Amino acid sequence: ALLNGDPARLWLAKGDASHGYPIHSLVIRGRDKAGQPQTRYAYLLWSHTAGRFEECSMYPNPFAVTGGEAGRDWIYEEESHTLRILSNQVTAIAGGSGTDANQLPFSGRIALADAIGGLELALGGVVCRVPAGRAFDLGRENDVTLVLQSGTDNLFESGAGCAGISVGEGACLHIDCADRSGMPEGRLSATGRAGGAGIGRDSGAGRDRSCQIFIRSGVITASGSGGGAGIGAGKWGAMGPVTILGGTVTSTGGSGGGAGIGGALGAPVGDIHIQGGRITASAIYHAAAIGAGVQGECGEIRI
Repeated sequence: ALLNGDPARLWLAKGDASHGYPIHSLVIRGRDKAGQPQTRYAYLLWSHTAGRFEECSMYPNPFAVTGGEAGRDWIYEEESHTLRILSNQVTAIAGGSGTDANQLPFSGRIALADAIGGLELALGGVVCRVPAGRAFDLGRENDVTLVLQSGTDNLFESGAGCAGISVGEGACLHIDCADRSGMPEGRLSATGRAGGAGIGRDSGAGRDRSCQIFIRSGVITASGSGGGAGIGAGKWGAMGPVTILGGTVTSTGGSGGGAGIGGALGAPVGDIHIQGGRITASAIYHAAAIGAGVQGECGEIRI
């Protein structure tokens, strides 16, 4: 009826004022002007003063974004709690933990569009702990530098099968700290679940070794699970080269065959070069602390 321009009527319960008014969730599916499928989520709350239902924000944007323009360079999708970065004009992010309209806590997530190219992103205390899916998706064919702001804690925990920081096909991740002499280094912690690496690939993410990881500085803690590496490949996937030039890095492979730094269960990894820093790597169940996972292989290891 709406597509034909006919009027439509929707009946919603106002609820009992003594118990507070309920928030109604509407899902509107249609097509945009270009004919592409589009879904819009709306949340309606009865306004006693206005005497009508008014749209409210159910999951307010929990992120503070610096750089770029909302709607063009980045958007926030309320229903999925996702901050989508669409261009390299975004320069910094903070936040991530929010409270919804019912005063219940929720966590946001970050996803980069594919093929943005080079992007330098400062993290000023970002916390994303999601029960399902990726906490931080770097997308494909992107060259991303994460700059940890001095003295900040940044934490990413993903759902089953996903890396804490997910490096997509053809992507390159650099981790560095803001250059502030005498200030404490920024900290980053990333945890994958059910086969995902802490920092690296998702479980079963493909056999290509086109993605790369470089760590230059910072206090980094990475944990895989279910056969995923701490830093490197996800279970039954693959990972390109891993290079560590500095920083304090603690990396733990997941039970079930994940290396501390390197390959995962049934997943190969490229060359591993460690040229500086303070490194602690550990693994169990026959996987290497630095090198291959169970039923996997590794390129050159040079320390």
